[in-house]
Amino acid sequence: MIRHRNTPSLRRQTVQHFGTTSVMPSIKSLSSTLPGTLRWDGWGDEDNAFDPGDRPNIWPYVAQHLQIGPEWPRTPPVDPGILELPPCRLDEDLWAALSQTFPDDRLSVDKFDRIIHAYGKSTRDLWRIRHGRIDFAPDIVVVPETEAEVIALLDLASRFGAVVIPFGGGTNVAGCLELYRPETRPVISANLRRMNRVLEIDTVSGFVRAEAGILGPDLERQLNAAGVTLGHFPDSFPYSTLGGWVATRSSGVMSDAYGNIEDMVVSLRMVTPTGVISTHCVPQASNGPDPNWLCIGSEGTLGIITELTMRVRPEPAVREFRGYLFPSFRSGLAALRECADRGCMPALSRLNDPFKTQLSAAFRSREGRFKRKLGQAYKFFLRRFRGFDFDRACLMVAAFQGDKAQVHQQRAAVQAVYRRHGGMGLGRGPGEAFAAAKYDFPFIRDFLMDHGVICDVADTSATWGRLKDLYDDGMAQIGAALGRDGRPTWLGCHVSHTYSLGASMYFSFAFRCDISPDGAYDPAAELAYYANVKKSSLVCFSKAGATLSHHHAVGYEHLPWLTGESRVGDGSMIEAVKTALDPERIMNPDKLVSGFRERDLDNLLTPPGHRTAG
Repeated sequence: MIRHRNTPSLRRQTVQHFGTTSVMPSIKSLSSTLPGTLRWDGWGDEDNAFDPGDRPNIWPYVAQHLQIGPEWPRTPPVDPGILELPPCRLDEDLWAALSQTFPDDRLSVDKFDRIIHAYGKSTRDLWRIRHGRIDFAPDIVVVPETEAEVIALLDLASRFGAVVIPFGGGTNVAGCLELYRPETRPVISANLRRMNRVLEIDTVSGFVRAEAGILGPDLERQLNAAGVTLGHFPDSFPYSTLGGWVATRSSGVMSDAYGNIEDMVVSLRMVTPTGVISTHCVPQASNGPDPNWLCIGSEGTLGIITELTMRVRPEPAVREFRGYLFPSFRSGLAALRECADRGCMPALSRLNDPFKTQLSAAFRSREGRFKRKLGQAYKFFLRRFRGFDFDRACLMVAAFQGDKAQVHQQRAAVQAVYRRHGGMGLGRGPGEAFAAAKYDFPFIRDFLMDHGVICDVADTSATWGRLKDLYDDGMAQIGAALGRDGRPTWLGCHVSHTYSLGASMYFSFAFRCDISPDGAYDPAAELAYYANVKKSSLVCFSKAGATLSHHHAVGYEHLPWLTGESRVGDGSMIEAVKTALDPERIMNPDKLVSGFRERDLDNLLTPPGHRTAG
């Protein structure tokens, strides 16, 4: 489904840009140091993009629901050659000190490198950069290879009054990589991708010790060779790092079997401006508050995680994905809750509401004639003899793993629960289709942006007793914000992570931009429209007693509501910890702190814009 792109490459068109500073180093890019060029205008690497030809029903589905005709104008990114960055604030003394510590091929003030390290990959980030708006960029990118170099980097930042922002895979979607206040100090982006070694795999004890900059596929490949797995597979898996997962408290699609990333951390090392936090690899300890929990989810605001020891499990001999159809979203939720109560939850349970179910059907790969006819016959059977209303029916994808006997036993127990709630088996086809495409979904957002459609997600979690009302309220309130001016929209929801206490809920939404027949539109107005929709979801979650984010961190996007959810007195606990560990506030400032308000977010999201001709 992912094909090579033919759009202009920023790497090929980049021009050198070092602002007005008198420092004039030899400007080199990091392309040889950090292989795998990230896209400047979208998800993933520069050579890949969504190919609708492999999914022949997806564009007709989008066009129907968002009322997009064949002549609908395209909205491609700006020519990368016109991108302008804020002037570089690097001074001669800091540059000289960095040059003495790091070789030239691990320092960069190249325009491309600064752009890639300026933002993450949120919808807000991509919409701005696709329209030539770069409000922030680091002044220099530094690539440490060892913990000793990280210590030296923070020492230099403290000595010369610079800011440091840790950078892993660059996939963050919550605003964790950007500074929103005007910053007079030089800003260093510390790219950890060269700290990517597996240091130890202990299959007897069941742990791996690795450096924080290792990418998901590289880590999992080495674990699998030893017969074990971490079991952490977020949507960003191909492009994100172990340290990034821990710093943002990530969740993976198999979390029902393996837990979230915080459940896997045994010990770690984190370099702070005042010293190194180091915890021991032991199965359990009763030594006061756990320092690990200060570092997990800290989003780079306390220090740089350099090394992690993680629990691993034996790689299952069998991993089987299957699909089931429920007569309603309510019946699917009831089945999930009973599985949780009975302790027979599959390794993965993904329940789509009717709208996500219809989208999943449209997302199917091209099918042969026989398979298509067989599916139509089974659909007729379900409608005629089982009474399914396909406008209300909901798809559940479940995964079972272990040896053959364990998989058979798990599947039998789960299917007995499903049947009690009206669930019908669809075989392996829907489950295998989901497994094959689970890392492709983020690419669709870029494809839709090219066609004048903005889409995003809002994730939360709540207790079982609140989930149904949360779903109803979310669909009503997010839906009202989406369609407030009558434009065509789409909204759906799914559940993808379950717990004994409740489950996550993941709202996906899209709207058609207001584009005139000649292709003119206002990017700032569209961003403001998007911001209102996203904020409506956060307000809804906050009022419902649900969390602001289940697995996408805080950053700036969720920060205005954080103190209402988690605080000590009038402020955040993290502020007191930061004062102790980072008294000069050189580490990723203003994250996880109180005082960032909705109007600050509005200013960050929607400064004045201009009309753009498509």
